[in-house]
Amino acid sequence: MRIPPSYCLPYVDRLCFDCLFTSLSPRNIAKVVAAALQEHRILLVSEQADSLTLCAEAILSLLYPFRWFHPFVPILPLSVTETISVRFLECPHPQAEFPYIFGVTAKQFRRDECQSSLEGVLIVQLDYDKLVIPESLDLHFFNPRFVRRFEKRVQRHLPPPPRVPANLP
Repeated sequence: MRIPPSYCLPYVDRLCFDCLFTSLSPRNIAKVVAAALQEHRILLVSEQADSLTLCAEAILSLLYPFRWFHPFVPILPLSVTETISVRFLECPHPQAEFPYIFGVTAKQFRRDECQSSLEGVLIVQLDYDKLVIPESLDLHFFNPRFVRRFEKRVQRHLPPPPRVPANLP
């Protein structure tokens, strides 16, 4: 693997960043990156499976120069959800919990097996630009000044919002 120049992020298709920046606000992106840098458990949720993969890859790229060495499954297969929730999401010993980034479809997320084991997990609702941060999660955010600068820089590169035809109600 080639190391990218110090002035740019590792190569990730622009489509990944476009998906992430249209799914989450820059402020929420900064929170998710902060959680990943602090090695918290992150669960991405979306109706669209392709959004899960694209956004997860963009988040990993934003960690540069750091790398994610923990479990990373951008689309968790439906058949594995129950096994994963029992083995990975639900640890009897808090010190045995380990960080991960998993992605599940909204259909999987609504299942009882998934809902019953989300203690201490940052839930990222990609379709609604919403984060669910449990009170038990000891998450430290970036300096507000840094986040404002990040937002301004990202806003310059966001694709324009889709135009709604004037003849639609």
